Amino acid sequence: MDQKRAINIKPIGNSQGLIIPKNILKDMGINDYKNQKLTLEVKNHSLIIKKDNSSSRLMDEFGYLQNEKKPENNELDWGQSVGSEKF
Repeated sequence: MDQKRAINIKPIGNSQGLIIPKNILKDMGINDYKNQKLTLEVKNHSLIIKKDNSSSRLMDEFGYLQNEKKPENNELDWGQSVGSEKF
């Protein structure tokens, strides 16, 4: 769906930022907007923003851990002590 919307550039620290409305991200096919990479391209004095489907090596290797259920008490069971650990 083609959308056109005016937004303002906002200062963010020493940089400038754009706040992209959720409905625009949704139309771009971006549902997990907190972890989505974007590609920026300047062409004919226009900014083109595209969804970047590449992933980092770290996420490729360990990204599945984000979906693991965490223990209720936030403690992991590492098994029986085998040395002279003191807790």
